[in-house]
Amino acid sequence: MVRYCTIRIIPFPDGALGGSRQRVLDAFAPLGVTGEGVQQFGMVSLEVPPDADLAAVKRLLCEGSRDGWWEYEEGCIGDAWSAADPDQTSK
Repeated sequence: MVRYCTIRIIPFPDGALGGSRQRVLDAFAPLGVTGEGVQQFGMVSLEVPPDADLAAVKRLLCEGSRDGWWEYEEGCIGDAWSAADPDQTSK
């Protein structure tokens, strides 16, 4: 079964995006990822479609975490997400 993945992100106020939920959404939009900011919890919930470049999404997640922009958690994922290699170059 093909499914959307759900990723939760907490943007850091002192990170490069200034804690902006909208800037997190904007960073993922070119990858075909949508979502919503949840003001009450200061977080973003990303909806990753099954046809997105999952390796590129994972790469951005890892880079943002490494660079202190955010912390993230995989909420609902599938086999395709688990198998995607963030070090893989898109063709």
